[in-house]
Amino acid sequence: MVQMQGSYPTEMSFYTLNTDSSEGRSRDEKSCWILAKYDREDTLQYFGISIPSHVSSRDDLSAIPVEVQSAFASPPPEILNWNLQFEFVGIDRPLTLLVSRISIQNGNATEILPCQFFYFPREKAAAGRDAGTNPNPLSSSFELKSLNSPAGTAYLLAGRWYWNEGTKLFRTKCLERCPSVGAYSKETNEVGSAALVNPTGHVGIVALDQHQRKGLSLQCLTKLVGFLAEQTTLIPCSMVHLRNEASMGLHVKAGHVGTHICDFVFHNKN
Repeated sequence: MVQMQGSYPTEMSFYTLNTDSSEGRSRDEKSCWILAKYDREDTLQYFGISIPSHVSSRDDLSAIPVEVQSAFASPPPEILNWNLQFEFVGIDRPLTLLVSRISIQNGNATEILPCQFFYFPREKAAAGRDAGTNPNPLSSSFELKSLNSPAGTAYLLAGRWYWNEGTKLFRTKCLERCPSVGAYSKETNEVGSAALVNPTGHVGIVALDQHQRKGLSLQCLTKLVGFLAEQTTLIPCSMVHLRNEASMGLHVKAGHVGTHICDFVFHNKN
């Protein structure tokens, strides 16, 4: 999310928490916690959290220092308000356990989606920039181009991706400010599949049921990661729900490397 701040200077903010500060020691990456906050236009908030490696490698709540647990349980409400609805994006398991416990203690609930984290090596992404080199060539009835269009916006607002009226502004800004690729029908100009960079910095694939299993998502993903490698400083990465076997297989087929399990945690206000 840090590299996305330039695209979202007013919507995104960052905060640090250093567990060593009370002892007078200098701050460094080994002890510093970084919280990134993104305020969406449809009332939902995104939170991304970078935590020390010696904590992220654990799988239990005891890995988090007591003072850090207390800071998350009683944060300034303008930073994190447990009375609102929000989402933690791609966090490590110790944080998932902490968020769930705090949510329950406040009389609320959480929904947890465990995901496989993938990244695509930049040197390989550059080699795949031209989708024409893909072993599964694009159907002659489709063409690849930016999703930043009325048809692309309509595609993203279809089905489960629509929350409320603010979602349209959120998605429109996302397409205006972030790289994206859509597979457009040459006959109808409708979008069959798409890959885009989200405000959180990770690549997402959007494929509605009627357009799945046509090879379009692979083409969009290949084209997008090639662009990211050659034209940006972003490292192409994705987070795929563990039960989404089709998307897991697609990422492996496209040459992405799985690294670890992370969680999307939805905090729901009861």
